[in-house]
Amino acid sequence: IIAANDQLLNFTGIAPQATLGVWRIFGCDGSTSNDLVIKALISAYEAGCDIINLSLGTPSNWADDPTSIVANRVSERGVVVVAAAGNEGNDGAFYISAPGTGVNTISVASTDNSYTYALSTSTSFFIEGTLVAYTLDETLNDACQDTLPDQDLNDRIVLIQRGSCVLDEKVQKAQEYGAKAVILYDNQPKNIFRAMIDSQDVPVISISMESGAFIKEQLKELDQLEIVSAMVLIPQGILTTNQISPFSSIGPLYDMGPKPDLAGPGGFIFSTLPLSDGGYGILSGTSMASPYVAGAIALFMEAHGKNIPPAFIKEHFQNYAQPVLQDSFYDTPVRQGAGLIQVFDTISQLIHVTPGQISFNDTANLQPQILTIHNPSQKTIQIGISHEPSLSLAPFLEWDQHFIAISPSKATAEPVLAELEFSKTQITLLGGQSSQVAIHVVQVEGEPLPIYGGYIQIQPDLGKPVHVPYLGVWGSLAEAPIFATGFPQIGDEVNRFGKKAQEYVIDKQNATLSEISILYRLLTGTAHLKTEVLDSAMNLIGTASDDQFVPRNTLSGYVFIDRWNATMIPLGKHSIGDLKPLPHGSYYLRWKALKLLSDPLDEESWETQLSPLILVQ
Repeated sequence: IIAANDQLLNFTGIAPQATLGVWRIFGCDGSTSNDLVIKALISAYEAGCDIINLSLGTPSNWADDPTSIVANRVSERGVVVVAAAGNEGNDGAFYISAPGTGVNTISVASTDNSYTYALSTSTSFFIEGTLVAYTLDETLNDACQDTLPDQDLNDRIVLIQRGSCVLDEKVQKAQEYGAKAVILYDNQPKNIFRAMIDSQDVPVISISMESGAFIKEQLKELDQLEIVSAMVLIPQGILTTNQISPFSSIGPLYDMGPKPDLAGPGGFIFSTLPLSDGGYGILSGTSMASPYVAGAIALFMEAHGKNIPPAFIKEHFQNYAQPVLQDSFYDTPVRQGAGLIQVFDTISQLIHVTPGQISFNDTANLQPQILTIHNPSQKTIQIGISHEPSLSLAPFLEWDQHFIAISPSKATAEPVLAELEFSKTQITLLGGQSSQVAIHVVQVEGEPLPIYGGYIQIQPDLGKPVHVPYLGVWGSLAEAPIFATGFPQIGDEVNRFGKKAQEYVIDKQNATLSEISILYRLLTGTAHLKTEVLDSAMNLIGTASDDQFVPRNTLSGYVFIDRWNATMIPLGKHSIGDLKPLPHGSYYLRWKALKLLSDPLDEESWETQLSPLILVQ
């Protein structure tokens, strides 16, 4: 994707002259850990890399994830860090992967490619030999039961049209007459279908209706054709071209920081694979979009030098990205960020707007925002300022007087639009001059807690327009519940359900009863999740656990599990070294989660649940 330069196949990556460094962080089973990712980030920085791409991530949605903090610090020291936004688009909003959640890192969403190649799902080549048609008649029951071929099929490659009976039956029928391979062509004018065949006795290839009809016309004139196998890359159009891929993860962050930042081609990407896997293949994911953006940044550095701050590069790519459409509207910024990168425009255009994206927070914490427009050229320019709303997203379902995160998130039934007020809508900028524009949200109309958004357009009389995405939430995110009903609970970690009991026992002398399992299901992430220990009189005496920046885990059947062995850190102590066992007695656990965008010093900012009585003996 970045640096391929295959002269034989005429396949070129986006930055074929880039020098690559590679740090392995995955084990043989495909897993890794935060410490390995952090070590690789630091190693790449110390090796002098100009750009670091991370085609990896774990759903977090917090900028304070350990990998995100390190990635952010690397970026602050002058190295551009690009990371995949994640492939959890079906899991709803507020689910961006770290390390892409870092404030200064570039989190990349995926768009579907314009074209893909119709390569085999199992091999790069096809059998050579003589091609004949099962029948030259225009019928859909080619090779179905009780049909006869027009000619001898023994040791031939056979052309068969889809329709009237299942594909396995057609392939089996051709095999019975000695066919050594089958080419199936569609009976509908659409993209190439994937032939799902259970039989593996002969190779099968699928082609479009147009291609099949063309071949049959040739066979009517020539009776048979010779197939010579070669890897010929034939591009096929994709119906969802330049739309956000459905798998691409959705923001924003829980602190309402805008994410993802940009989008790049990531769906149906043809690129290099290990030679053991055939050398080339087609994959989809934000892990494909991220290196594309990294390669584009390499081209920018080639044109403008490497001493440009990463923050400027990120903003400039956002300035000239093209927002993509969904159903004739701009798709929401929490799916695409500033939009699909436009490499030539980013390199060639000069006007720069900072910041490259803005968040109005939720309306309970609404703040005006300021854009700074800079004209580095020597020419005087006239600029008009306007905005275009995008689709709005419904991340929550209102149920039983609560708001519950839904997966996948959907567009709101009715548009939720923000009315923006600009301090200026027309600006004249002399060469080298800058100007600031204040932006206020005057009003938002719509159902509670949707994510609204859109794009502010800065249109100069000379040059390409600049787009700045904006977003916000109508309502107060503090109203979003954190604990699912009935959680946390003391339960069975194997079967994932709680044990109903009036009291629980921890017996330190019995290995099977020496600890309890606590099951958590969080409808919303929380910046602070702690478990307090209370004595039998409900007095706070210590802390059993204290976690920060915890993501939600609303996937079906999925819970966080913690184990407690009747130990605590006493009040006034803060180190794990101060952990002490509880004496025999009766205790309670109190679980507390900090609500979104809330003051931790205010007791009303915490959602709490109390455990049943726990006997320690």
